[in-house]
Amino acid sequence: MPLPPTESFADVMAGLDAGDQEAARRLYERFIDRLVVLAAKTLDKKLGARVDPESVAVSVFESFFDGHQKGQLTFHNWGMVLGLLSHITFRKCLNRNRDRRARKRDESGVVAFEDWRAAAADPGPDQVVMLKDLIDRALTDFDQDERAVLDHFLGGATVAAVAQEVRLSTRTVHRVIERFRKRLDRLLGEAD
Repeated sequence: MPLPPTESFADVMAGLDAGDQEAARRLYERFIDRLVVLAAKTLDKKLGARVDPESVAVSVFESFFDGHQKGQLTFHNWGMVLGLLSHITFRKCLNRNRDRRARKRDESGVVAFEDWRAAAADPGPDQVVMLKDLIDRALTDFDQDERAVLDHFLGGATVAAVAQEVRLSTRTVHRVIERFRKRLDRLLGEAD
């Protein structure tokens, strides 16, 4: 059930900060179906009905709300929330797959090939294409210097490190990053 158009990201997050259960319910309803589908795709099919994708998704929200309540999480848009929820779901599924396979290992203690393959798994081809397309569209209005800023920042560098690397002030780096975030917000809003 999508959020009403009048309810903004900021309103829901402010509600969560205040401990509002309605805000938590709205966030849950917005993403639960996507997380169940992701869990169903990620859980090892050989495990069958032993691990329920919906229980994984509910566990994801428990972890999310716990981290948010402790002040460990900061978000700027729905895309960031979905990204974190998806990441938590993926990791929980991999952990459950690994734990289940560990119980089935033979006496020699040999680690199954599937454990290594699952740990090294990257996002699926569809996800990579969608993310690349989104970032490419978001970068269309940025010049070469601004793209250099974003390349370093998206690569994991801090604002101070980016400023030093591209020889710009931290204030300029902040402005470029904020403009990029706003552009992504707009594009993600169009996708919803």
